[in-house]
Amino acid sequence: MKSGSGGTALPIVLWALIALGSLSAIASVTAILDLSLTRNHQDYAAALALAEAGLADALAAVASDPMRASRPDSLVGGLETGAYRARWEASGVGLHVQAEGTRQAARRTVEAWVSSNADDALRITGWREVR
Repeated sequence: MKSGSGGTALPIVLWALIALGSLSAIASVTAILDLSLTRNHQDYAAALALAEAGLADALAAVASDPMRASRPDSLVGGLETGAYRARWEASGVGLHVQAEGTRQAARRTVEAWVSSNADDALRITGWREVR
């Protein structure tokens, strides 16, 4: 047994364990952040879909009762994924519709301009997401 070579493996192994522990901690934190970002993205996508559902519901309500288009009106609804609210008012030769979808903390709003053609069918002439 040589007197100068004892105990050098222990510090190397300890430093290797510290490095592996640090890498696993970083991987864990990254996975948690990725999961959080994925949930937020899913909530915002669902909120946008709910806002579009509110827009479609508003158009259906006006198509079934054309008198609702002559005055400002609104409706509230929901699906299993969240809720929506739509408001509309007469604007020039058509309607201005604003619909908002909400899922948990996520909220998205869409705005549309609607007119009727020669057959009195409603059609969207302009659409945008309000930021």
